[in-house]
Amino acid sequence: MVLVGLDAHNISQKYNLSANLWNSGSKGKGKGIQCECDLLISHCCSTLHTSLVGTKLVLVNQTLLSIMKTILTTAIAFCIFLITSCGPKMVPFTGDMERETGLNKEQLKKVQFYNSGPIFLIREINNNTTEIIRGEIKMKDGKQLEQIVIPPNTRGVVINSNSERLGISFESGTDRYLVFGQNQHQSNAYTILAKDWKNNIGTVQYDGRDFRINTETANIHLMVNVKRLKSLKVHSRTAKGRSVGKH
Repeated sequence: MVLVGLDAHNISQKYNLSANLWNSGSKGKGKGIQCECDLLISHCCSTLHTSLVGTKLVLVNQTLLSIMKTILTTAIAFCIFLITSCGPKMVPFTGDMERETGLNKEQLKKVQFYNSGPIFLIREINNNTTEIIRGEIKMKDGKQLEQIVIPPNTRGVVINSNSERLGISFESGTDRYLVFGQNQHQSNAYTILAKDWKNNIGTVQYDGRDFRINTETANIHLMVNVKRLKSLKVHSRTAKGRSVGKH
């Protein structure tokens, strides 16, 4: 064991201990030497005690810091759990769900839809014509591109619908909507429909113009809040029929 802070040379100088004192036969000097030795031992013990106390304090501080980190991590995890568990339960909107709820066209317009991921719409701008640009302008390979981004979980509403297709609008504007249809490869979830696929790039109509999307955007599906969807009650009755001669 190494005693930190004990310097024998400095201690010897401090108490002025020398070989001459030890070799002298004087009783008075012997008593002085005894006092000096007692002081030396006392100083050594005091220094050792201070070193050990400091070590204990460091260990205690490290232990407290570790405990605080554990408590903080647990608290953050618990808060995340509360937020996710108390939040709305979002599920993909599928053809089966549409049939089970029995929602008609007008009732579908009351459903709040969300997109499961980011939607990127891109088109090339013709430099020789004057156009009204509504999205973000980017340059790529010397070409001007217009990009429209629809962030994840953006609210959308049905503006038109027909057999297994929904026109969903995420912003105001008559022609600003995307067509979603049932995708058999995703359990009949409603995903973006595109045409003219080539090299994993498809074409969609948006705001009266042709935009390109990739396969990742095409796999984005519609989501709904289960609780709110169930709250839409479908009132239905069955006709009993009428007999001849009876009013």
